[in-house]
Amino acid sequence: MVDLLTQIETFLTEYRTIVTVIGSPLVVLVAGKLFLVLMSVFKLRRVHQIISADDPALGDVEDIQRVRFPIEERDPEGLLSQKVAASKFNMLGKPRSNAAMIVLYYKVGGKILAYLTAEHFRSERIIFFWYIAKGEEAPNARPGERAGREPAESEVATDLVSKLIRVCNGYGGWDHVIAEVDSRDPHEAVTRLRRFQQYAWHLRYSKFDHPLRWLLQRPALRLFFPPKSPSPSVFKVDMPFKMPLHEAGFLFEAEKHETPAWLLVAPRENETVEKAGDRHVMPREQVVALIDVLRQSYHDPEEPEYSAYIAGFFGRAAQAVPDPSRLICRGSELDAGRPARRPARKAVVGRPRPA
Repeated sequence: MVDLLTQIETFLTEYRTIVTVIGSPLVVLVAGKLFLVLMSVFKLRRVHQIISADDPALGDVEDIQRVRFPIEERDPEGLLSQKVAASKFNMLGKPRSNAAMIVLYYKVGGKILAYLTAEHFRSERIIFFWYIAKGEEAPNARPGERAGREPAESEVATDLVSKLIRVCNGYGGWDHVIAEVDSRDPHEAVTRLRRFQQYAWHLRYSKFDHPLRWLLQRPALRLFFPPKSPSPSVFKVDMPFKMPLHEAGFLFEAEKHETPAWLLVAPRENETVEKAGDRHVMPREQVVALIDVLRQSYHDPEEPEYSAYIAGFFGRAAQAVPDPSRLICRGSELDAGRPARRPARKAVVGRPRPA
């Protein structure tokens, strides 16, 4: 023990000598970076992941959904538990299956402020985003105002999405994030798309994640320091699209429950999206691959008739994909045909699940 303490003392003495020779600016830079890393870790401690179908927090998440969502928008009972169990997470939190159900929740003072659900498809390198849903108010919050230690909704959402990206990077990486958005209300659809764009922008320019990102984005430095965070662009695929029936019990009237929607896609890097003049486009085979991930997500091995319906539904959607497929992200194009009056925003962001 004495020898070990002597070795530590010798190391610290030599380290102080090296720092003195190199100079104090390096000390400030290293200390600053360590501080930012510690702050990032401290923030992410509020975000937790569910990797077991027996986790009590999973019941809390389902309770929030029952309170916050209308009946026609709720997940089928037990769906999250089934998906988490099918992911086959090991003790280290790594999934053994190709499709991993990711359930994250943001907890402060024993209260879940929000949760996020998504599926990561490892071999396809695609994230299928489900929901970000608001939970309970933070402890000690007065009606109509946040408690002193409760973060803003935008901060909660950004931290959840940031954790999602970190988790998926550890599961093999990703190239695209996709989401379905109900388009029956054009105002709400545009609001949700822009909210996704806001999350992506915050992820890229987060000062805790990349404190020197404003400098590293310079063209001269990009060759040596390529961006590691997602691109800020979220696109709508310009094609006819619908969401399928979600409940196998209504197969006899499936068309009645199919919902007009937008298919959104966020590439990891803008450079992977082709340009045709002043427009962004995506090859047909890439869009078909995105649709096939939707088919895999909706597939239910316990409901063969429903799975056959899903295969046919997304098969027809794939046949209708143009080549190339136009991508839309400009406000003027998104606002086309939107009613003048703006309805109130909802607390739920993500795909609705009609009954």
